[in-house]
Amino acid sequence: MKIVDSHVHFWDIELLEYNWLLEEPTIRRTYLPSDFLQETKFCDIDKLLFVQADCLPSEGLDEVEWVKELASVENRIAGIVAFAPIENHASLESNLDRLAGIDLVRGVRRILQSESNGFATQESFIDGVLKLEEFGFTFDVCVNHTQLPDVVELVDRCPNVNFVLDHLGKPDIKNKRFCGWKDHISDLSAYPNIYCKLSGMATEADRGSWTIADFVPYIEHTLESFGIDRVMFGGDWPVATLATTYEGWFEALLACLSHLSASELDCVFQKNAEKFYRI
Repeated sequence: MKIVDSHVHFWDIELLEYNWLLEEPTIRRTYLPSDFLQETKFCDIDKLLFVQADCLPSEGLDEVEWVKELASVENRIAGIVAFAPIENHASLESNLDRLAGIDLVRGVRRILQSESNGFATQESFIDGVLKLEEFGFTFDVCVNHTQLPDVVELVDRCPNVNFVLDHLGKPDIKNKRFCGWKDHISDLSAYPNIYCKLSGMATEADRGSWTIADFVPYIEHTLESFGIDRVMFGGDWPVATLATTYEGWFEALLACLSHLSASELDCVFQKNAEKFYRI
């Protein structure tokens, strides 16, 4: 089975500033494609999507240029999801113009999980997301489960922008909170322009003692809601190593999807990401 990993990060802490890593000292080191190769020797990663790793906003374009250089050597980097200052209209268009000139850029992400509820439904933010349509860029939505009602409104108001929900909207797996997240996912999946990444679950569970059974209800509901054609595998490496190895997450997800046919697994692990990101 060829695999497209829709959610991979690289960073060089000597090159760019990643302030959030100060709170995660166990992964506060440089991670490069050579490290990813070592981590994934057990499987066939055919392509990967680099997703912006939350360096300083002022360094977002520098990050893209750096990954472009990495891709000249690591040809499995098939696309880039770049940072864009969505709500900052004074710089947004020039930023998007720059990104549009880089062939690998397929979409953008402006992390929302640390913002207050209501941030993503401000007119300035929605207007910025609407701007993505002109450039054909997708939008990766990174929120926690309490922000999902905002995502429903955002997607509703931007019908011509294609979205993908990172990490299932970060449900509270650790505390087994399910019902509220379940209802919001049902509402969100009714919109045909949003996909969902099966990623980042181990870090939302009890990082030291999660089991595969912890993931099953969330994955089952996601598949039931979005269908087999709008979900995609994401490794969330190296962030996921806070809770598991790459192989540990991959095998856990395979176990949760063991009831799927070979063609359905191809959709989850390859074809859906290729379609969504146009790679």
